[in-house]
Amino acid sequence: MDMILIAPVWATSPWYAALLDLTVEKPILLPSKRDLLSNPAGEIHPLLARTPGLRLAAWRLSNNSSERKRFLKELATSLPIVEGAVQRSITTAPGRSLGWCQRRGFDPVRCPIEAVLDYLYDMFDKKLAVNYIKVHRSAISAFHEKVDGLPLGKHHRVSQLLKGAGNLRTPKPKAIPVWDVSSVLNFMDSCQNEGLDLKGISLKLITLLAITSLHRGSELHLLSLDYLSLFSNRAEFAYADPHKHSKMG
Repeated sequence: MDMILIAPVWATSPWYAALLDLTVEKPILLPSKRDLLSNPAGEIHPLLARTPGLRLAAWRLSNNSSERKRFLKELATSLPIVEGAVQRSITTAPGRSLGWCQRRGFDPVRCPIEAVLDYLYDMFDKKLAVNYIKVHRSAISAFHEKVDGLPLGKHHRVSQLLKGAGNLRTPKPKAIPVWDVSSVLNFMDSCQNEGLDLKGISLKLITLLAITSLHRGSELHLLSLDYLSLFSNRAEFAYADPHKHSKMG
């Protein structure tokens, strides 16, 4: 497999480590334009509309192990001509691990698993995030020889270390403000539709939909008047496309 993929530079995404595992060339950042990703009608993709600072890049991906090893060794010996977050994402993991091995006299491709465990624990001991450590695990596994017939990243000792790290340092939940639903409903009840402009009515509608359906903003964004059915006592929306929590069967 050898392909070019257009994907965001999004280091906190769960798929980002897998993307780095397959990268074999320095990615090319695309121009930072709000309308870079839009449909024929000119509508901006909601991901870029909601995240103005998000950058897209062209990634060359391959599952050829020799290509991957070549690329990682190039990064260890040269300064990549890539800017910002892409440079940090691509070079930090392999470059740091290779340098760590070389300073201790280990062959990065064949170093003992104990050295890899020491390296990963050293990052944990420095209070680095577990997801960040997993990116380094994936980068090392991409060019390291198999251990006991398994990719190093899937070895039970590495898995146990990361599982323990995750148990000891669970992600902190984001602080979400708590508000009284009845206060919101009372306020909206005091706002008569006749005195509202189109924007005010739209905001009132979307708030009521969010409260009654408990759907995410991304799911509410998919609602379309083309799929609205009106009845004598209710209105029903249908989704044209499957949404995040929809299930088949």
